[in-house]
Amino acid sequence: MTDITDEPRETDLIAVIHSLSIQEVYSTLQSNPNGLSQVEAGNRLQRFGPNVIRKIKGKPLWIRFLANFTHLMAILLWAGGIVGFIAQMPQLGIAIWMVT
Repeated sequence: MTDITDEPRETDLIAVIHSLSIQEVYSTLQSNPNGLSQVEAGNRLQRFGPNVIRKIKGKPLWIRFLANFTHLMAILLWAGGIVGFIAQMPQLGIAIWMVT
């Protein structure tokens, strides 16, 4: 599928830019060794938005901690510990749970 805009896609530019000379990079990015002018920087800020890395909110630490106890292998170890107690071997049951 071709892009209908007249500008190259960012992924295409990244794939090619490492093989360009310094002057070709400046030309491709419409820049120069002195950087962008205030007007051009303002135009790009308005067009593309601020150059920031967004922080992705992850799962809280306590949920990630509890997820370790609900993993399939952890559940099997919990069951094995219960079987150890049922078989009247509490040391084995406790040892299995310590592994969890």
